[in-house]
Amino acid sequence: MTSEAGVYLVWDKQLFARLSAALLNPTLQPLLILPCESRDEAALVEEYLARLLANTYQRMLRQRHEETVQQLNELLQK
Repeated sequence: MTSEAGVYLVWDKQLFARLSAALLNPTLQPLLILPCESRDEAALVEEYLARLLANTYQRMLRQRHEETVQQLNELLQK
């Protein structure tokens, strides 16, 4: 898969798992525990959360290659 900038995006299972756990946490996403009025409303919530997860994952993969992000990651590893 490639991004619009032509940067190859790879599947990072660990990143996706951590991101899913964080973004799909009911304390951070009250939409997960609020009752829906209909199946259509539930589908909209599901679509919103799926797009949020996918877009965040792709953005994080692209940003990995930015110098500032690499420097911050190095600082965190010390």
